[in-house]
Amino acid sequence: MLYPVLHRMEREGWIASRWGASETGRKRKYYSLKPDGKKALKVQRDQWVAVSGVFKQLWKEHYV
Repeated sequence: MLYPVLHRMEREGWIASRWGASETGRKRKYYSLKPDGKKALKVQRDQWVAVSGVFKQLWKEHYV
């Protein structure tokens, strides 16, 4: 499930990948956020904060 998401993020231009050697010497793919990825992360985080705030308020009213 993780790799399709990483591939989609790479297609969107949000992350960059590169092959390198791990500490054990095996090939490993490393990912890093690109500037567009940082912008997308901020948008997603802001949306999550808004949605979670609504749920917190609803649950607070319901369970008080």
